[in-house]
Amino acid sequence: MQIRARNLGWLAVIGAMTVLAAFAPGTEATMTAALLGVFGLATAASLIHFAPGRLIEQSRSSLTALRMSNEAREAVERVRRRGNNLHSSVILLDVGLITALSGPEGLVMRRARDLSKDDDGVRPFAVLHVSPEDADRRSIIRFEFIDSDGQVCYVHEMNTYLRDGEMNLLADHQMALYGNDRVRAGEWDMRVYVDNRLVGAHMFSVSPSLEDRFPRAAQERAARRLSEEEREQETPLRLEDLLREQTRQRRER
Repeated sequence: MQIRARNLGWLAVIGAMTVLAAFAPGTEATMTAALLGVFGLATAASLIHFAPGRLIEQSRSSLTALRMSNEAREAVERVRRRGNNLHSSVILLDVGLITALSGPEGLVMRRARDLSKDDDGVRPFAVLHVSPEDADRRSIIRFEFIDSDGQVCYVHEMNTYLRDGEMNLLADHQMALYGNDRVRAGEWDMRVYVDNRLVGAHMFSVSPSLEDRFPRAAQERAARRLSEEEREQETPLRLEDLLREQTRQRRER
């Protein structure tokens, strides 16, 4: 909705004529109300420009914004504070990290914002909402990890076919955490780009592994593991092996 200021001049003239006619001697009250009502409608039609398409687009954008996660809102707001122009047709609905850890119960994957170098690795994900006018085309989705020193430690690009509506994007490969000397503890930044345009900046933290924080405890744990392996190697032979050994000894006599 826009105001048409160029129509103010002739509306002032018509308004003056309407007032004179409406309040002229002998004019009935119903006629006065009708004249004022007609002038009000003419004023609204002349000054206000309605754009139904734009109103519908704004309504859709508002509904889409309601579906954004707290992490996505924060990531988008950080982009705005940096003075970057955001995609109007590609909206970030969610953003985050998926860690992987191998344990006795198998591979465990979880969403996390506070990472540890005890995890095997981490990979980024994003959820985008693509408007119809920007769909049905190829796009380059780029993920970056920036460490606390400002160094780019991870880059992954995906040649993705954009579809209308919601799209879930998960990086194909992960950044190793456990035993990775390039990964330093501190506050990190994850950035999401669509066709070289920044759409989200997500903060996360990386903490040292237990071995880094408690080296003595790690050495003791390694020593216990080695001792257990040695005991397993010293276990008695099976009955079948004992009988085979006795048979061999009889033959040698």
